Amino acid sequence: MTAEPQISGYWQQPNPAAPGQPQTYGAAYHPQQTAYPQQSGYPQQPGYPQQPAYSQQYVAPVPYGAAGYGQVPAVYGAPAPYLGTVPPVQPGMVEPPGIGLVVLVTAVFGAFGAFPAAKRAKEARALGRSGRKYWLAFSATFAASWVASFAILFIAHAHAAATPPAPRTVVTASSLEQSILHEGDFRDTTGAVAKPSAATCAAQNVDQNGAGTWRCMVDFKGKKRMSFQVTVRADGGWVTG
Repeated sequence: MTAEPQISGYWQQPNPAAPGQPQTYGAAYHPQQTAYPQQSGYPQQPGYPQQPAYSQQYVAPVPYGAAGYGQVPAVYGAPAPYLGTVPPVQPGMVEPPGIGLVVLVTAVFGAFGAFPAAKRAKEARALGRSGRKYWLAFSATFAASWVASFAILFIAHAHAAATPPAPRTVVTASSLEQSILHEGDFRDTTGAVAKPSAATCAAQNVDQNGAGTWRCMVDFKGKKRMSFQVTVRADGGWVTG
């Protein structure tokens, strides 16, 4: 057996008619809605005036990879500067000045090397770096200069102390007389060589080593005697006056 589908007759029941309306079958019933009073509208907002259109300006094309006119090319890794302003210096992008001038001025002029050290330390701080290395260079160079100066003075003093003084020649009356006889160069009025045969010397104004003034009597061949004032130097040499 096959069951037939059961059709409910509920939908065939007549819908209750509204008051004053005829009865209908099979139509959906919608009761009359109560009308609400119409809401008053809001006042219309005033309109804004239309903005004037800007005229389009012609911009010349810029070749690819080239900076445009009036533009500053941006450095990779740093913000592009604004036109008409000085771009801020990024720390680490600009190398600070070296310490060579500080070392040179300090080695030559000593304490005056503090001036370039202070100037370069200020420039380094403006670049975002530390200025400590310039003061370290100044201090190290200044200390090394003093150590080197004291070392040179100490070596010179030690060398002078180790070197014995040159012996001074001591001149006596006897040594002066022998020097006159063997080393004397005497000439007569005609320019001929006069050979001394004897000499006698006496000190007049001499120091403990015999340097000073002597009076010597010199005999020449032919029985001729002459008196000379002899000046003896510190090295033992002598001249007649």
